[in-house]
Amino acid sequence: MIKWPVPKSIKALRGVLGFTGYYKKFILDYGIIATLLKALLKNEAFKWSKGRLAFSSQALKGKNLQLSTYGKEFLALVLAIKKWRPYLLGGSFIIRNDHHSLKYLMEQKGVENKVADSSSRKDQDENVHYVLAISVPNATWLGEIKRAYVEDQAVQQQFVILQQNPTTNSSLSIEGGVFFKKGRSYIPNCADLKVRILHFIHASPVAGHSGFHKSLQRARSGFYWPGMKTEIKKFIKECEWSEWLAFAEWWYNTTFHTSTKLTPYEAVNGVPPTPLREYVPGGDSKSNPSEKRGNDGGQHGPNLKDHL
Repeated sequence: MIKWPVPKSIKALRGVLGFTGYYKKFILDYGIIATLLKALLKNEAFKWSKGRLAFSSQALKGKNLQLSTYGKEFLALVLAIKKWRPYLLGGSFIIRNDHHSLKYLMEQKGVENKVADSSSRKDQDENVHYVLAISVPNATWLGEIKRAYVEDQAVQQQFVILQQNPTTNSSLSIEGGVFFKKGRSYIPNCADLKVRILHFIHASPVAGHSGFHKSLQRARSGFYWPGMKTEIKKFIKECEWSEWLAFAEWWYNTTFHTSTKLTPYEAVNGVPPTPLREYVPGGDSKSNPSEKRGNDGGQHGPNLKDHL
């Protein structure tokens, strides 16, 4: 089969398929390989070249089964481009498809297009009235910032200067009535507004009570006001959650893990975790097991390895 000459006609190709088909039980994925060759048997489809050939097949399932014929064909194109994307990047390519109706997809109008939306048929009945609406997100805090600008004299002065000469300060700009400093919202001197922003960048579920540097970076990504760094540091220092961090860490390290059959504390130190109690240095060692740990650490090493 390896020495078989390259077929130059449909008749020669049939000979190749007939000969190799006899051994298809012994050739891995013969059906997939032969699919491309069988496609060349179609009328006017035979064109043997030395270009790269590749085959991919994927069954439709789920909501894709409900797609229109056009949708299924476009889905095949999308999947093919995604699969061979590394080979297509950096150059142009041509997609050839045997689904002839796609050629006229963009030319269909009105009743000719069975999947047309109602807007393409709006002129068919003059008695039918249409109401079109567009929904856009509108941040409520922008209004609060604008109202707070009125009571901030420094902002008002900057507003007048920028109105008279927009090029005075290249780092400041006004868009939609909101000040921006290098693309970040300029927050006026409003204590309530600042506290809400500080809570968002540090104590909200999204922030997760992160440390100072992470909270500062989150704030700098969208906000600015003079002295922001100092106020963030003060807010985090006064945050009540910081008082519970040590207990949260202790809870995690003393919680039994089903995979290791040990607590993290016991896996690292070799002894069970010490119950929380008042510690007096130099007291009775029985009440302070941590003092007599010595070199016992790692005694559970073999057991831990057995469960990993």
